[in-house]
Amino acid sequence: MYPTLGLVNEAGELAGKVKKIFRDKHGEISETDREALKYELGDVLWYLAQIATELNLSLDDIAQANIEKLMSRLERNQIRGEGDYR
Repeated sequence: MYPTLGLVNEAGELAGKVKKIFRDKHGEISETDREALKYELGDVLWYLAQIATELNLSLDDIAQANIEKLMSRLERNQIRGEGDYR
């Protein structure tokens, strides 16, 4: 549970930084912003990897399953909409 809460927290921090870039800088990402976002993404990645490890899943397997899911949706013309099982 702890890594999941960490992931959500870090994703929120990332979203907050992006929001402020749009609010305060009209969406213009400076090199300083890019570096700050890189560190937040690193935190997100660490927690994601930790969750995958606890579930005995590799990030490669997760990525491959996601690609297969999206390709299936594309082939069935179900790329839009909501829900995991469309």
